[in-house]
This record gives sequence, structure tokens and C-alpha cells, in this order.
Amino acid sequence: MRNTDINKIHQILRKSGSSVCPKIREVSLGVGPVEVKLGSGKLLLPNMEFPPTEWEVFPEGDFELAVPRDPGKLGAEIMTQARGNGKIQDHLRVVLGGSDLVERIIPVSTMINKSTVPAWKVRISTWPRDINIRRNMATSAWMDIRDLVAAGEMVVEDADGSEVDNEAFVDFLDQGSSTGTKEKASTALRWAVTVGEDHHLRLDLQSLPVPLANINGKPLLKG
Repeated sequence: MRNTDINKIHQILRKSGSSVCPKIREVSLGVGPVEVKLGSGKLLLPNMEFPPTEWEVFPEGDFELAVPRDPGKLGAEIMTQARGNGKIQDHLRVVLGGSDLVERIIPVSTMINKSTVPAWKVRISTWPRDINIRRNMATSAWMDIRDLVAAGEMVVEDADGSEVDNEAFVDFLDQGSSTGTKEKASTALRWAVTVGEDHHLRLDLQSLPVPLANINGKPLLKG
């Protein structure tokens, strides 16, 4: 594979990080490759250096369904389509897998743009295989916190760890943001696979303190 092709993939992964939009907040994950880590920082995907020392070749028909071969608790692989001469074609996939749930508890105050926020936190958990990284990108689609809570994919808890009623959380959001407008408060989140300075792949949970509809209305943010 040519260096120019590797650089192309590298640039796509780097663009999914916060350098593209300084207002994107990266949230560290609570599950590490060996033990639970509640400190700051990003989740390092074990033994996943980029670019790899070797690129394995598989039949073209496996492209859409390929999964990481030995992800351990959490792992990722980059699937690309290549011609017979080794040149990368137009499509690539970043796929995740693993045996452990990816879980994170996040203070609501770090995600919602309001002057007064209850001491609530949200818990999100998912299997790595269910994180759908979009084709030719290194991020999932943006998700609205309201939709995640309503679907039960995110649970709101108070300071004691007791579950907060969904209606109470929605009422809190409906009170508006701190921007002085009547716009209801919300936040959008997405998963992102990025490349660190150590050339290891990392899994980030990124957020923007605006409703999903605002992002969908701005092409530069929608990606």
C-alpha cells in the first residue's frame, strides 16, 4: 500500500477529533482494555497501532460484513477496498468489536448549556459491535440526548445513583438554555475513532451542547 493511501486514511481519522471544531467536547470512557479506569483521558484500543506494519488481504465480498478478528475486550480495525495493484479505492470502514460493554457515567453539567444544573449524571452503555461508524468516516451519526434517554439507551441518575424519571429530565431540558433565547436545552453526542499522537487508535465520546436539529441544519457540523 502506498504512503499516500495510508495518509488519506490517517487524515480521515484525525479529522474526527476535536481539532475540526474546538467546541466539541471529548468525554473519556470508563472501560479500559484491562481494568475500569475512571480518570481523565481517552480509551486506548489495545494493540491497535496506525498505520499497521502489515495489511492483510481478504475477498472483496467480505467488505460489508467484516468484523475485528481478535478484538479482546475492545478493538477496532480499518477495512479498505483495494485494487489488484494495491491502490486504495473510494471506500473504507472502521469497525468495532469486543467482549465487554463500553460504559461511561457523565455529569450532566458538562454537556448542557445552562447556568443551573442539578447534580445529575447520565449513564450510557453499549456493545462495541452496536456502535455504527459511518462508511468513509470515523464517527457515528450524531445522537440527541433526549432520544437516547427516551429509548432507554441512556439513564439519568441523581447524586446518590438513583434513577431520575425521564419526564423530570425532559422538563429540565424544556426550561431552556443559558443563551437567553427560548430554545430548549439539549446536547448531541457521537462516537469517534481517532488516532493519538502515539499512533494508537482511540475511542472517544464527543458532545456538542446544541439540539440535534441544529447540527442537521449545518452541513459542516453534520459530518
